Amino acid sequence: MEVENFDKTFEKLKNVDLEGKSFEQCKFVDCEFVSKSFKNSKFIDCEFTGGNLTLIKVTGTQFQDVNFNKCKVAGVNFSNCAKFGLSFNFDSCYLKHCDFSSLNIPKIKVEKCEIEGTDFTDTNLEESNFRKSQFIDSTFSNCNLSGAGFLGSDGYLINPAINKVMKARFDYPGLLGLLRDFGIKIEK
Repeated sequence: MEVENFDKTFEKLKNVDLEGKSFEQCKFVDCEFVSKSFKNSKFIDCEFTGGNLTLIKVTGTQFQDVNFNKCKVAGVNFSNCAKFGLSFNFDSCYLKHCDFSSLNIPKIKVEKCEIEGTDFTDTNLEESNFRKSQFIDSTFSNCNLSGAGFLGSDGYLINPAINKVMKARFDYPGLLGLLRDFGIKIEK
């Protein structure tokens, strides 16, 4: 796929499908892509800031070194993305009902985010950073969380019996989410 858009800034786009397009070193600022198609598109070294990406379709989409900042990302099935070279980060985003299952995304950064109803089943998140993120009803099952960081985060429920957590970093009170499945009661 030939790069169609290189080093461009797109501001306040609304109701635009990006299906089958190629972007490199582009910025998308305050764009509304609700229910739009990103199918079979390529984003390399791009940045989305302040946008709404609710229910975007990402089947076959390549995300390589893509950053999402202060975005609303809801109902997106990232497990349908192209797997080769997949890498993205989220900073100060709202992630709701997204699916990252069965992805190989080590070293992903999901910092200062609110993460609700999101699925990380069978996901390689080795050495990832979830610093200062808040989790609500999100699933970590059969994940590789070795060396991952959850410092300053809260609300996660991670069962160490079914997830690899060797050398992962947790702090109090968030680390109580490691004990819930064991029926342990902690008192002050």
